[in-house]
Amino acid sequence: MAEHFASNVYVYQQPEFLPALKEIATKELWKLKVADKMYPVLQTGSLFDDATQEFSNYVAQLSWNILNEQGYNMDYYNTWLDEMWAQQLNMHGQHVEHIHSLGAQISGFYFIETPEKSSRPVFHDPNHSKRQIQLPERDETKITPASIAVNYEVSPGTLILFNSWLPHSFAPNASSKPFKFVHFNVKVHSAHNHEVPPAAEVI
Repeated sequence: MAEHFASNVYVYQQPEFLPALKEIATKELWKLKVADKMYPVLQTGSLFDDATQEFSNYVAQLSWNILNEQGYNMDYYNTWLDEMWAQQLNMHGQHVEHIHSLGAQISGFYFIETPEKSSRPVFHDPNHSKRQIQLPERDETKITPASIAVNYEVSPGTLILFNSWLPHSFAPNASSKPFKFVHFNVKVHSAHNHEVPPAAEVI
């Protein structure tokens, strides 16, 4: 048996970045209005500053490594963190299934506060042809080729990266305490002194 066209999710424990990211995320979230009952979610603007530079550099390099290991010819490209913002899901807050476009190659989360019974990141099967004819799963508690979604239990300091085309969402926060995390997108640009080869033609 051979497996093809995998969807990879990369999970790391990186507590060393927690103090700096928690401080700036909390500061920026405090500036926002209280979320309303219909949409109990807060989202900041850009978090880029000197305090987040080390994290930004780390994620950019890690993303380059991931793309290179996936088989992409990264000799022609550099990576950089293009967007980074904080989100807070208050009780019942959630984020519907979506992907990131506009040139993003790698997306990810860094978790700040994860109370018991709060939200979880969920990743969905990107194969819409399969989802169209999906049969019932024998056991939805097990991750198998029949799974249409997987979720992760996370803790403060958990870092998750994935290809930006992978659909993802956040389950509703069942805790009365807020669920906080940093979200980001990584893009690529042509490396100096390299001519980027033409993309494969789609027939």
